[in-house]
Amino acid sequence: MTELNGFEGNCLPCNDSLNPLSEDNIKENLKAFKDWSYESKMLTNQYSFPEYMKGIEFCNLIAKIAEKQKHHPDLEILYAKVNVKLWTHTCNGLTINDFILARKIDQVYNLFF
Repeated sequence: MTELNGFEGNCLPCNDSLNPLSEDNIKENLKAFKDWSYESKMLTNQYSFPEYMKGIEFCNLIAKIAEKQKHHPDLEILYAKVNVKLWTHTCNGLTINDFILARKIDQVYNLFF
């Protein structure tokens, strides 16, 4: 299992040393994430909010973190819900960076409740 301080810290640079995780490694790492799913080579999660603008605020906070981490998720706003999809485009699969960013996104969501 690939571990990095319980998925804390910063995303690793995307270069030749960053490899996609194996299916077994993904499934093992996913156990540490309550609401995330693995489908079609991506980590996915849907977050719910009491109103539209809270979802927008959430997306704006994610965008700031993603830019700092140089790792950008796909975000979809559905009124009071936000769908998040993570995968490492340069590796065409999941890497430790996706789990690191998932943990950061969960921490941001917890600020709303």
